[in-house]
Amino acid sequence: MAARMKRRNNSSSGWIVLLLLALIASIAVLFGGDITGFAVLDTGGIWSQNSTVQLEQNVTLLRVSGSVSGTGNATMWLGGRLVFDSRQFTSSFENVCVDSCDSTDATDTLNIVVEGDAMLAITVFNYTEQNATQVNESLSIQPAEEITINETSTNETNTTNTTDKPVSTFEDVGIFASGTPPTIDNVTPVNSTRFNISSLITLSANITNDTAVYVIANLTYPNNNSFVQLVLAREPNTNVYNISYKLPAPGNYTLRIIANDSDNDYNYSEITRFAGVYDCAADIVNGTWAIGASTTITKNQTCRVINVSATLTVDSSATNVTVKLEAINVTVTSTGKITAGGKGYGRGAAAGESGLGPGGGGGSAAGGGIAGGGSHGGYGVTNGSTNAIQIAYGSIAEPRDLGSAGGSVTHADDITGVGGGAIFINATDTLNNSGVIDANGTRGIYAALAYPGGGAGGSLLIHAGTLKGNGKYQAMGGA
Repeated sequence: MAARMKRRNNSSSGWIVLLLLALIASIAVLFGGDITGFAVLDTGGIWSQNSTVQLEQNVTLLRVSGSVSGTGNATMWLGGRLVFDSRQFTSSFENVCVDSCDSTDATDTLNIVVEGDAMLAITVFNYTEQNATQVNESLSIQPAEEITINETSTNETNTTNTTDKPVSTFEDVGIFASGTPPTIDNVTPVNSTRFNISSLITLSANITNDTAVYVIANLTYPNNNSFVQLVLAREPNTNVYNISYKLPAPGNYTLRIIANDSDNDYNYSEITRFAGVYDCAADIVNGTWAIGASTTITKNQTCRVINVSATLTVDSSATNVTVKLEAINVTVTSTGKITAGGKGYGRGAAAGESGLGPGGGGGSAAGGGIAGGGSHGGYGVTNGSTNAIQIAYGSIAEPRDLGSAGGSVTHADDITGVGGGAIFINATDTLNNSGVIDANGTRGIYAALAYPGGGAGGSLLIHAGTLKGNGKYQAMGGA
């Protein structure tokens, strides 16, 4: 829905555009099933050519997780038996084996065959079963993670009716090819750093090797329930590999860099842990902002929930044109107001001059008279000003500009109207407005038979999955 609201007195209005955008959430690879403990590929290798690799320990029952990309195919053979064929799986796979994966020969090697244009990234797990005592009835005041089986607790515990039951586990198996692996250092982000989730961050590392290197970042999302693999690009004439990435959600992240060279030697970094937080004035951890008293902001705010029941002034400027409010849900109550009124371009430097901004209104001649109104989305009236400037500017599809000021008069008591500011609201779920959201220009104040011009309205840019409420949206010029 788009609307242009125009007032033709001493100034013109700005644009109002309400762009309804549905939130599209993007989640990378999600792991399901009953097996846990391998949400991130902690160890592994990357292959783009035929290879024979060794296993760092004996394997009793092999399982493979990873991904394959490209138009070609990849197969893996353990001791001459087929254990993986990419033609039978989608691009990502977990806990798979095509044929019997048990191995009793300690000299077995893993042969990888790459046909055509394919890239295989895998982690190998050793699957074992052992007998453990299942507790059928237990009364304990211990935290769940501290409960042990077949051990005497120091807390009060009464356990009866125990049976033996096989318990399945996975254990990482290192895989490697002969040769000198790449070195990895200067990994960023470093431990314990915090980043605003609305900003791009850089994942990077210095990689040193004597042959070509393929570098990926394994980034585990909060709650360890999903991860993404990102390919890092090399900066020209350096050994720095990096990628820019926007964190999808707040919470704690873990990062591991893996480098694999053309000889199939690989190395991986230590895990680093960092956090994504809200850039929210009230609460960077939980992201809830309740505005119950008059508040002014001069920078972007990224929150989870914003509730406005008083006046929130958005103070933008010519160098910081649009201050953004971003949240999942934004609510403006009947007593609430989000305003950038009078926060656009100001009056000229001297009496009788044109207003500031691309469409500043013309000043009045000496001895009194009426100055011109500021322009923005349409022309402000000239009112007979001898130096009127009528310039319309801005975008109806992406309104981000400030409104221009009206012209001034020669009288010392003149108060010129200034332009409206600019507001960008991004409510990824719901914007519920029962109050007022405005970027109005101000009116010129009469002074001794001289009439200064009014300021043009500014800009409102609103993205919302759902619009609710009976509130007002305004970007009017000052009369």
